[in-house]
Amino acid sequence: MKMNRPDADALTNDKYFFGYSQGCIAGDYSESDCILEHFVVKNPTGAFAFIGNSRFGLADEDKTTNGPSQFYHRKFYDAIFGKKITNIGRANQYSKESLAGMINSHTGGMRWVYYELNLLGDPETPLHINCSAFNPVADCKNLTVCKNGTCDFTRIDEATGSVCPGYGVDITDNEIYNETISLFGNNITLNCNNAQLIGNGEGIGIHILSSDNSKVENCIIKNYATGLLLSYSTKVTLHNNSMENNTYNFDIQTTEISHYIHDIDTTNKVNGKRMYYLVNEQNAKIDNAGFIALISCDNITVSNSTLTNNGYGAIIINSSSSKLMNNDLSQNRYGIFTDYSSSYIEIINNHLTNMSYAGIYIKNSNSINMSDNEINGANNAIEGVYIKNSAGNTIFNNIMDSNRNNGIILVNSSGNELIDNEITNNYDGLWIYGSSNDNTISDNTIKFNDKRGIGVESLSVNNTIIGNIIEYNGDIGVWFLTNDSTNNTLNFNIICDNPIDINDADNNSGNNNTCDTTQNYNDSQHSAAGCTFLCGYVIINHSSGISVVLTGNESVDLTSERQIGIRDVSIKNATTNNTICKVKINFTGSDPDFGNVTAETGINNGKGYGICHFGNIPEAQKVPGSYKTIYVAAVINSGNVCLLNQTNPTASGTLDASVNEGVCTAAGGEWITGLTASGGFY
Repeated sequence: MKMNRPDADALTNDKYFFGYSQGCIAGDYSESDCILEHFVVKNPTGAFAFIGNSRFGLADEDKTTNGPSQFYHRKFYDAIFGKKITNIGRANQYSKESLAGMINSHTGGMRWVYYELNLLGDPETPLHINCSAFNPVADCKNLTVCKNGTCDFTRIDEATGSVCPGYGVDITDNEIYNETISLFGNNITLNCNNAQLIGNGEGIGIHILSSDNSKVENCIIKNYATGLLLSYSTKVTLHNNSMENNTYNFDIQTTEISHYIHDIDTTNKVNGKRMYYLVNEQNAKIDNAGFIALISCDNITVSNSTLTNNGYGAIIINSSSSKLMNNDLSQNRYGIFTDYSSSYIEIINNHLTNMSYAGIYIKNSNSINMSDNEINGANNAIEGVYIKNSAGNTIFNNIMDSNRNNGIILVNSSGNELIDNEITNNYDGLWIYGSSNDNTISDNTIKFNDKRGIGVESLSVNNTIIGNIIEYNGDIGVWFLTNDSTNNTLNFNIICDNPIDINDADNNSGNNNTCDTTQNYNDSQHSAAGCTFLCGYVIINHSSGISVVLTGNESVDLTSERQIGIRDVSIKNATTNNTICKVKINFTGSDPDFGNVTAETGINNGKGYGICHFGNIPEAQKVPGSYKTIYVAAVINSGNVCLLNQTNPTASGTLDASVNEGVCTAAGGEWITGLTASGGFY
């Protein structure tokens, strides 16, 4: 039969199939897509796997069926039906190993085909051969496995590949087996009777594939890449299984919500801790778990658990009004995963580190409150937080650090709020993608990311980016990178010390931003290109103060006056118990004049003296009359003033804590009595 790529694309099978080709270049995936790729990848109703040649298939020169390609083809099906090796990867390898003695025959043709005969598909997949043509009904029975040769099989994988649906496989000895076991077919039971499956760090211990209503019990599974994998199956029962020291102890693959419906009780353990796989449960509290799944649950609280080394640390499917709080999650593929209309879930104060894909994945879920979590990708995780097809979620006060792609990514997600998060040391900080609209991004700190702080693209419109600090990113602070992402607003952001602070490919606007370098952007009220304020005027969390050197008649000024030096320096004390007195202003050089240095109402929010001057004041600089050198407005009563106008003051005075009145002068140590102070100065 001859088929071309369009023929493969046109298939409309309702069942997947396996194929084997001896043809030339059928499996040549080095350039354009080969026909095997069209069978396996391009067509969703095509083959699940295919074996074929990446170069030339070889026939016999004498036109017999004993050419190199025919030998390997026959040996493959001999492995399947003669040796009962139903695992397609092992069967393909058997076909090659069994012909190793002929490797130099056919003028090197056997060697040629050996190396270029490839499998496209999962090598762990078993072929289902339990049909009447190969297994008469009379042969169907429960099968036994033991290594001493007295049972039906000596290998577990051969037994599970041969068992009929509705029957079981029992391992009768307490031995160690180094195998990958696959269950393919409905109503199959595997009872290990505490036999151990021990791998070499690769492959799958037990793979339950498209096998509904099956059961696995009493198995000990160690040292595989995946211990036990449920794939596209429903209503599987797991009882008294132990999964230890696997890269991922337990994992699940699904395409529909029914693939999450299973009976997995707490006799199953991962790394010695109980699995909690809850289906249709309500009003429960769980702690000290090893794995969590909430399937169609309500009002469940999970706390103080260590969820490690699974495909998912916690799965939340079609559930509501539940909490995950104070848990440690690490070395899973996904830390926390929500899907299928989960809502009103609180994810609070969890520590997530070193996932392989995402710390938290919010999919098709609404009204999720995620706060006070630390999500550290350890330069391994691809995404910190992935939000897809989800709306109305609040992401507040979290840390997203060291992820290989994004700290946070929104995909087709609208109406979410991202507030007061710290997003640092990722490849990109925050990415807004694929029709993600009407999101609010406010008061976040986005720093030290390898490339961009914030990126907006692909029909993402009407997002508000306000009050964020976006600094020290390796490429661009804020990037509107496609001309279809419009009407996004930037207001009151500090976007500084990025090679390019703002790059706008379309019509986005803003006001009162601080930045230096822009491309195709300017604040609306700003006549020139760029932001309303320049970065040089803003100093945040800087420990060493401000140093200004004037080499000529320059102006360091926030208004329009000239030759002022420094004017309108504002020191904001946003929290209590800060010391504002530590503001020491040194005036040196040829003209040390100064004026109007004030500490305004509100200084008693901190501990200190206001503003202190310790330098010499030349007589000529003293201003007569009511205008004095330093004004310190008393915070309790604005009419109470400490006046300093002395030559050569050497130290500021102190207010005796036992005296509940008066304000000190600096050098004379005299009291101005009759004025009330109640602790604002000391």
